[in-house]
Amino acid sequence: TGAMGDLKPAGRPTALYYSYSEDEVKMEAAIPVPGKMDVPEGMGFRTYEPFQALKIDYYGYYGDAGPAHEAMDAHMDLHGLELTGPVREVYITDPFSEPDTSKWHTEIYYPAQ
Repeated sequence: TGAMGDLKPAGRPTALYYSYSEDEVKMEAAIPVPGKMDVPEGMGFRTYEPFQALKIDYYGYYGDAGPAHEAMDAHMDLHGLELTGPVREVYITDPFSEPDTSKWHTEIYYPAQ
């Protein structure tokens, strides 16, 4: 049953990006759960409060999402918005059940104010 035991996910697999450059990426992989749980050594549990964010619905191969992020960065700069937390990519489509990468849906969230 793995690290989650019998606990069912409360959302889709998610990546949280704390920083991103050509040289280094600082990120976490996450699976939302419906409540607090004990986790094995080497894993962590974190609670996030609701937040306001800008959202992009991106369709395509994960590695080609760069222009979507660049467009969001430009939009935030244009409107004087500041990032208030890690950028989140929520993976809606399961690539194991959908082989056509053009149909892969990722929700990209930029917490901002």
